[in-house]
Amino acid sequence: MWSRAGVRRIADVRGFPFPSHDALKEAVMKRETQLGIEYAAARDLVRVTKSPAAGALILAMAWVTPLLALASLALPFISGNWWALGGAPSSFLGQFLANPYNPAKPLTKAMLAATLLHLIVAQSVLHGAAWISFCFAASVVNLWILNRLAWKWAHAGVLQSEALAALLFKTRNLHIRDRSGTIHDAQAVGEA
Repeated sequence: MWSRAGVRRIADVRGFPFPSHDALKEAVMKRETQLGIEYAAARDLVRVTKSPAAGALILAMAWVTPLLALASLALPFISGNWWALGGAPSSFLGQFLANPYNPAKPLTKAMLAATLLHLIVAQSVLHGAAWISFCFAASVVNLWILNRLAWKWAHAGVLQSEALAALLFKTRNLHIRDRSGTIHDAQAVGEA
């Protein structure tokens, strides 16, 4: 991993705000610094830093929304509930709105609450438009869990492995925020 990072220690990465990896870990433990890890990078790291079972779990969770969409196309022919066709766009809408960079998180949470209430009242996911609500809610919750789980594992990996931290910081997938709110990112050659 050091060869991919292109440095021998994390302090050699331009823009790294600490003298060593140990200093970074200490600052995080003292809550003087917060780490930000890009969600896509965190999901990709699972294959490298965790067990094959963890990688399989993340892969299975990534397939939930497409499988819900496919089920929405087949379900009307099986159950006769033509409302189920709405589950395909609903599942993708849920995934879109659950994106961690979505500025409309309060709207997503309100819509999730409404769909869960609809499911409670309907008492079945196969009747009427309840399948649409189920697809939306399942996609939102699944993506939130997937991202949170991958981020948590990546956060632990950054604190355990200096090489991983160096690689993520150099590729601008690791962001360090200090107490003043300043965000430190790697600087490309030629940047001030």
